Amino acid sequence: MSSSGNKLSGGILIGHKSEKVLFLPPGTLHAVWTKKGAFFLGGEISLVEGLEVMARFIRSQLMVVETSKEMLKQDIEKYAEAIGETLRLRRDVSTILAIQSWLNILPNLNETLERLKPEDGRRELCKWIGPLVSEWQKWAGSNPHIKCCPCKPTKALDSFGIHFKRSHIPAL
Repeated sequence: MSSSGNKLSGGILIGHKSEKVLFLPPGTLHAVWTKKGAFFLGGEISLVEGLEVMARFIRSQLMVVETSKEMLKQDIEKYAEAIGETLRLRRDVSTILAIQSWLNILPNLNETLERLKPEDGRRELCKWIGPLVSEWQKWAGSNPHIKCCPCKPTKALDSFGIHFKRSHIPAL
C-alpha cells in the first residue's frame, strides 16, 4: 500500500479490526493490506440477498455472450448454487425473491437462446444453464404451496408448480 497507494483511484479504503468479519456482496473486487503478517480465510457465500445482483450480471453478459463466455459460465454456476440453496430453505419470502431474480433473467436468456446458433455457443449455454433449469424443475415438481406468481401477483393459482413449469422454464 505504501508503494502503490498513491497510484490507486476510485476505490474506498476501509479500516477493519481482525476480530470482526467483513461481508462483501458477491462479485465485489477487493484487495487486502495488513500492517503485520496475517492469515486470511475467504470464501464466497451466495445469499438470497445477492440473487438480484447476480441476475443483473447474467442479464448483461447474455447480451454479449460471444465475448464473455467464461465469466457467464462461472456466474451461472454460482447463481444455480444460490438458487438451489434458497429453494431448499423453503421460506416463502426467499423463494419469491429467487423467482423474481429468475424472471428478470428469463427474457434475456430466451432471446439469447433464439439468437445463438449451435456453432456460436448455443450448445454451451444450454449445458451451463441445464443444472439451473433442473433446480427449478425439481422445485416446481415438489408442489410448492405458493399461491401466486410475481408475473401475475393478483391472480391466485391452483397449481403454482404447473404454472411455473409451463411459463418460466425454457425448453432446452
